[in-house]
Amino acid sequence: MKILKGLVDASLLNKFPSGFPQESGYLNYVANCVGLEGILACAAVFSPEFVECDGMVFLSENVKGGLAQISSRYGSTKEQLEKFNNLTCLSDFFLLAEDEACEDEYLMDEFGKVLIYYWRMRLAMKYPDRKFKFILEDDLFDEDGLCLTFFEG
Repeated sequence: MKILKGLVDASLLNKFPSGFPQESGYLNYVANCVGLEGILACAAVFSPEFVECDGMVFLSENVKGGLAQISSRYGSTKEQLEKFNNLTCLSDFFLLAEDEACEDEYLMDEFGKVLIYYWRMRLAMKYPDRKFKFILEDDLFDEDGLCLTFFEG
């Protein structure tokens, strides 16, 4: 038998503060702890809507007001505009749903890596001839905590 491991290692369940038994697996965790609305919303987060303006690609959530919403506060080159306007502060991501897991830097870093994996794949599907770079680090621009952004490069 050949096992093809998933993106998120099963041992990560051991780090979940909820104490959900690792041997139950992620399918059981989601089936028992996450509602249908939550899982569909997660699918949308992992496969986000993008908008293209003047050859630049943005997360549509970040530029809902169109071109007028795009900030040039940190520069006006394509790279600078994409970097700043695609910024997602992961430390603030769970403001209304914050729990003990959100305080675990390792789990937050894994969340960022999972987003990169899926966003990179989605961008590659939509823009097969373009390459995008991702940055996952603390305190990007004027944000506090772990942040994620991407840009074409």
